[in-house]
Amino acid sequence: MIRLMTWMAIFVVGSFGMTQNLLALFSVAGDRQVGSIDPTNGSIALFASPINGASLSSSGGSAYDATGNLLYFVGSPMAGTSIYTVSMPGGTATSQLLSPSQSVLGLEYDAGEGVSYGFFSVSGDRQIGTVNPVNGTTVLLGSPINGASLSSSANSTLNETGNRLYFVGTPSMGVPSIYSVNTATGAATAQALSPNTPVSMLAFNQSAGTLYALFSISGGRQLGTINPGTGAVTLIGSPLNGGASISTGSDSVAINEASDDLYFVGDSVNIYTVDLATGVGSSQAMPAGTTVVSLEYDPNALPVELIMYMVD
Repeated sequence: MIRLMTWMAIFVVGSFGMTQNLLALFSVAGDRQVGSIDPTNGSIALFASPINGASLSSSGGSAYDATGNLLYFVGSPMAGTSIYTVSMPGGTATSQLLSPSQSVLGLEYDAGEGVSYGFFSVSGDRQIGTVNPVNGTTVLLGSPINGASLSSSANSTLNETGNRLYFVGTPSMGVPSIYSVNTATGAATAQALSPNTPVSMLAFNQSAGTLYALFSISGGRQLGTINPGTGAVTLIGSPLNGGASISTGSDSVAINEASDDLYFVGDSVNIYTVDLATGVGSSQAMPAGTTVVSLEYDPNALPVELIMYMVD
């Protein structure tokens, strides 16, 4: 008679109560440090140590390469303006000086092309280009968009499949418009927002092909969409938090395309989760003293589950 004995041992590594998907760039004692936020309870986890070990300001938010597990941001220590590359999940960073140096307002990563795009301020106008995080080289594309003064509000966001970068801009003596910039040529088109509704944040949903925005309405915030081809604004649901005032930073926004949720930081210390279909949102307080510079959603950074089977 043959006896078959089967043993199964399961080992689980990691915490299933602390999601690592929502990544953040934090301001810590004037420096920058990466970590994660759990939007279900507001808890945070910091990775590694502060990046510069001294004062380090940043501009243009961040961009995330989910395939390479790399977060990019532009920082300015005493030595000049640099592109920083932070490895996940460890949080260690390297940097390269921008050459030539540019005033960076936004940073986007195109996963399909493997290219980092910069949204730049050029002589009071706006222009896009590429940023090579390996050597810091910047290359401007096309010409300055307006040919004259052009201010911008909110953040930039990227439509990877459509090869378009979007931002909200207001030319001198003009009206706020949604700009659509070709990432191959730098050429842009603009459509006036209709109705004219102040935009606080932009986020493009790649899977749905939809440009979402958080609009500022009487000091509060409300979800909606913008049609970049026509400028049409469509509000979704009702103002968040009962219409009460909510302050926001332009770069602290991210979308979870799997669950159709938008995350943003409000009043500096609250992490909001907003349903993209209904506009209904909830918030959780983060620890006191938390300062979020930018948010990124990482579809890969799930809790680790290691299963080992032993058969005898």
